[in-house]
Amino acid sequence: FNSLDYVPKLDQILVSCRNCSCILGLNPENGDILWIIQDPIGLAPVDVSKNLTVINPEQFRFTSGQHTAYVTTNPAFEAYNTPTRIAISVYNNNSCMNENRENVERIMETPPMGTIPYPFSSEAFVYGIDLEATTVELLYTIEFSGHRSEGEGSGFEINGHYCCLVAWGLRFFLFAADG
Repeated sequence: FNSLDYVPKLDQILVSCRNCSCILGLNPENGDILWIIQDPIGLAPVDVSKNLTVINPEQFRFTSGQHTAYVTTNPAFEAYNTPTRIAISVYNNNSCMNENRENVERIMETPPMGTIPYPFSSEAFVYGIDLEATTVELLYTIEFSGHRSEGEGSGFEINGHYCCLVAWGLRFFLFAADG
């Protein structure tokens, strides 16, 4: 995994698993998987029965070798700040996507590709998760056109505003989802 976040209001652990391109909600008591966001096509699924149902599948984008998944409390996503709903920010660098736009498993021995121009750009997502309805929807996207950052980049929240830090050769970008 490459990020871990405890979500007190849900009493769950949010985990980003880069190599299998999935995001998990775990029971902190026993480690059981409670829910998953993972593209059911391509990689061997972790547990299809735990996949959240996608709202608006024609507009939804799954991650591919993402970095970081954290809960955001940005006011722009207030509808998802309830006892059974959360909004999460995800930095998706598409590092597990091949030239046919298919997710492939990346093992530890795979050589790093560095920061390179690539047909599939890095991007930041905000997903809305409704655990009562067992659904997920894509709420917000920003694309860093023309760049796919292999091993660099993270999404963070600063002072209640969703921001993104991307370290392409010591450069970074900040943005707020509320415009």
